[in-house]
Amino acid sequence: MKEKLDEFFKMLTLDREKSAWSSSNTFEDRHKELVDEIQEIKEAIENNDVENLREELGDALWDLLFLFVIAEEKKMFTLK
Repeated sequence: MKEKLDEFFKMLTLDREKSAWSSSNTFEDRHKELVDEIQEIKEAIENNDVENLREELGDALWDLLFLFVIAEEKKMFTLK
């Protein structure tokens, strides 16, 4: 599992370096998206929608890791 997480984190870091959209994202942008994803997780749980829950958890994980990438760039802290 750790290897997959490391691989995903590296992918996000590379994407941020190469993509204009990705590199323009800020903490505020990702925070808004994370809040939206958490609301969707809540709704999936309330509706007992396992398939949607799985998707929304993945989306939230993506946003959460993206926040770590931004923090590393700003030399605030690292995922480790």
